[in-house]
Amino acid sequence: MIVTLLNSISKHDDEQSFEKLYHIYHSRLYATCSSIIHNREIVEEILVDVFHKLWRIRKRYHEIKNLDTYLYVSTKNLSYDYLRRNSRWISVELNNDQTPGRAIPPDQIYMIHELKGQIDEAIEKLPNRCRQVFVLIRIEGLSYKKAAEKLKISPKTVENQLAIAVKKLVKELKGYLSSVK
Repeated sequence: MIVTLLNSISKHDDEQSFEKLYHIYHSRLYATCSSIIHNREIVEEILVDVFHKLWRIRKRYHEIKNLDTYLYVSTKNLSYDYLRRNSRWISVELNNDQTPGRAIPPDQIYMIHELKGQIDEAIEKLPNRCRQVFVLIRIEGLSYKKAAEKLKISPKTVENQLAIAVKKLVKELKGYLSSVK
């Protein structure tokens, strides 16, 4: 099945086959990346980069000896590259779950609320389509396909807009996050 998808993508630029390939590998690569990077948004950004690169080289798929290994190594390398570039950053989960029996000090609660406010402001600054895609995927939890149907755009456009949104958010929040050492 993988070989058939790769041939269709390589020879006919078949986006539907590429989307199927994406869904086949996404959860495994997500697990690999999230074992290295403990931030969901960054993990998704890395995976978008992995699949974007895979799409760009689609005419040369015949050069890849083992797709599983290629995707695993690409994901692992991009994850470690991210860690090397951003090792001074603090990773903060922005959910309301607390570890049982562990109280969060008031100053950390304040910092988390302040960070949430900064993120909300950064989301509001996104271009309209990027913001719509980001909200549907990251906040409402829709799949790329469902978001594409809702916005009447292609899943590839959703993927591209999400990548743009994540990069803009990282850039917008970089100054704030580097000051919260």
